Amino acid sequence: MDYYLKALKKKSFIIVDDKRKEPGVKKVLKDLDKKVKIIKSTKALEKKDDQSLLIILDTNKVKLTQNPEIVKEFNTIINIDHHTKTDESIKATLNVIDENISSTCEMITEFLKENEININQNIATLLLGGIILDTNYYKYHITADTFYNSYLLLNSGGEVGKVNELLKQDIKDYIKIQKIIASVKVINNIAIGKGL
Repeated sequence: MDYYLKALKKKSFIIVDDKRKEPGVKKVLKDLDKKVKIIKSTKALEKKDDQSLLIILDTNKVKLTQNPEIVKEFNTIINIDHHTKTDESIKATLNVIDENISSTCEMITEFLKENEININQNIATLLLGGIILDTNYYKYHITADTFYNSYLLLNSGGEVGKVNELLKQDIKDYIKIQKIIASVKVINNIAIGKGL
C-alpha cells in the first residue's frame, strides 16, 4: 500500500513498533531500509493531521495491531484483511475483508492490478512471499486466482529464490524447535513438550 500511495504522489509511512521481530520480517525491513519510511506510532501521531488516513493490513482486530491505542486517534481508517470478521473487528471507515482470498498480499496484488499500477521486482517478491507464507507453499486456502496472482507477480520479476531466503528459518532456532518436538510426551491425550 505504501508503494501504491507513492505512485499517487502521496506521503506515506509504515508504522512498526515491534521490538522483537521474526527473522523474515527483520530481513524484509533491512531490505526496505531507505526505500520506505518506517516510523513508530508516537512519530505517526506527531505527523497526523485532519487529512490523515490509517491503513491497517492483515488483521481486522484492534488488539492485533502494532499499537491498539493509535487506532482510536484516526478518524479515517481503511482495513484490508483476509481473516474472519468477528465482534472484535475494527470499526473502519472502509472494511475490505474477504475470507475467501488466500492472503492480504493476494488482495493487494489484485488491487494494484485493477488500478494498473506497475509492480516492480522488489514489491512483486514481497507480495509473492506473503502469498507463499499464508498458503504454506500453496497447500491451503488457494484458488485459481491465487495461482493467477502468483503468476502476475512472477511476470513482474518476483523471485521465488529470494522468497525462500526470506522465509528460511535460522538453523539454531530450527534445532531448538525440533528438540522440543522430540521431548513431547502424550499423557491422557494431551501432548506436553519441554523447552530446553
